[in-house]
Amino acid sequence: MQIIIDSRENKLIRALESDYLKKECNHLIFDIDQLDVGDIMYQDGSQVVCLVERKTLEDYVNSITDKRSKNQSLRIQQLRKQFPQMIVIYLIEGAFVPKDHKFYNGITRDALYTSLIHRVTRDHYTLYRSCDIYDTALIITKLYDQLSQIVSSPSEQDHEKIEYLKTIKLAKKDNMTPENCYLCQLSQIPGSSIDFAQAIAKQYPNMVSLINAYQQVPISQRDQLLAELIVPVANHKVRRLGNVLSQRIYQYLFGTQLVQPQPPSQPPPTSKIKIQIKK
Repeated sequence: MQIIIDSRENKLIRALESDYLKKECNHLIFDIDQLDVGDIMYQDGSQVVCLVERKTLEDYVNSITDKRSKNQSLRIQQLRKQFPQMIVIYLIEGAFVPKDHKFYNGITRDALYTSLIHRVTRDHYTLYRSCDIYDTALIITKLYDQLSQIVSSPSEQDHEKIEYLKTIKLAKKDNMTPENCYLCQLSQIPGSSIDFAQAIAKQYPNMVSLINAYQQVPISQRDQLLAELIVPVANHKVRRLGNVLSQRIYQYLFGTQLVQPQPPSQPPPTSKIKIQIKK
């Protein structure tokens, strides 16, 4: 499972990387890119599994009057045509308002609630509220954990090869081939997927060739061996495998922390011996 966060979500990125949520969010690996639609995108290889549109309460109210909300919904609907099973979440950040409250642009509380309910009944979005940016960061992380479990759960469906690899029951060893075994091994590494595994296998068709490739480069560069591999993603785009995942694959395959080259050892200092000659 891969997370892409829109590059304009600076507050969310800082919250995810903050010491305040280090314990809860430290395992989360995410990429930063400018998204055409949504603010947070969850992908399983080239498939968009979930899209989150994050808005503060004030920003959502403004989007009603300046028509941004309508335009965003149209873009989400277009993406949904490509990925019909995609989950769409509208995450509203901030405390809701008293009964008679009216926003500075004239939107009342009733108008706000009507618009939000339309997202559920008309657009079939999931509506969720968070208290603040840290609450949002925690929700984003928990959502990643849950979606990762769902995607990796075994299924009884009989798909083509790539779908089979995504849903294979490892207990059914009769169905396993050397090629599938290699792909499954790579895809089990946290942060990886079948699509990442296939990109690696295209360059290094088996585990022996991959290990040999590691051994051909200096130790200090091994963790970045796979960083520049190109992986297909959604909307006919491609991306790098990336530094973080490349480092993690190296660590999992070699079963150790990164080995840093040691400086050449210095010869022990020679002691000077004074010889006294008696006359």
